[in-house]
Amino acid sequence: AGHGNLSPCLSWTIMAPLVRFLGANGFPCGAYRPVLERLRASGLDVTTSDAWRHYTGEATWRKMADGLIEDTERQASKGRVVGVGHSFGGALLCLAAAQRPDLFERLIIVDPPMFGMPTRVAAAVTRALWPSLFHRFHPAVQGARRRRQEWATREEAGRHLFSRKLFRNFHEESHAAFLEHALLDAPGGGVTLVIPREVEAAVFETFPADVWPFSARLGQYDARTPGVVLVAAHGSQIPARELPGLRASLPSLRFATYPGGHFWALEDPEAFSKCILPLILGDVSALEDMAGAGDPSPAGKAKGSSHRAVASK
Repeated sequence: AGHGNLSPCLSWTIMAPLVRFLGANGFPCGAYRPVLERLRASGLDVTTSDAWRHYTGEATWRKMADGLIEDTERQASKGRVVGVGHSFGGALLCLAAAQRPDLFERLIIVDPPMFGMPTRVAAAVTRALWPSLFHRFHPAVQGARRRRQEWATREEAGRHLFSRKLFRNFHEESHAAFLEHALLDAPGGGVTLVIPREVEAAVFETFPADVWPFSARLGQYDARTPGVVLVAAHGSQIPARELPGLRASLPSLRFATYPGGHFWALEDPEAFSKCILPLILGDVSALEDMAGAGDPSPAGKAKGSSHRAVASK
């Protein structure tokens, strides 16, 4: 329906998997509209969950995962759900699946904040003993706190935001979706961010050091919920030095490097949608199709990228 040919197209909606989609911290799911429209045009039943709406001043990622579970239970009344999550949304899906593996058929996790044991221990110790130091020097926290969040018009917001490095390579459809869904009219005039910068910063601050793996609950998750972790070819949230240990500690998850950056979904929604559609349908052989693919993103082309996708159990 105007979004290319995302084969295989599902002829019978009743056969379509139920998909629950979550986005990155600071990005409402509506900002992923170009991806969501393409997946729905292929016959998928896609709903979204803006996890930040479950955030309160005392919230933790685990409490937000509880809110996600409540949302998913309503959808799961029609059958088990395929969870698709980008970045923070992927990590939160994993927390929910650890608690309620019966809700999920499989997970597709795109470049989540996933760390090995040394990094988790260091973060936990620093936060426990020197919390002000942790918050002061965490770059994502400081970036969120300094973020501008008010403009006179959407046009002014667009000029400001899309000149920044984070947004510079986004597809024009993603720009339009962000302006529509990530901004709201302010009571006193002008526009402001839908997700307050204080909430975005607090989400970064409160990440659980034991997100990966899931401590005592790892066995339940690992045995009952298969999944795929897609790792960005450049700018990944997962440090390359920690990938071997993570693969070994999470044997049920297939790891693969995809040909793009952390925000590939918003930079090339057509290619991203074609990549994850077969995975949503359970075709893990599609991981092999990424092998040998160069990086088509603007950032990758600028680097003359020669990244190669490597699928691994």
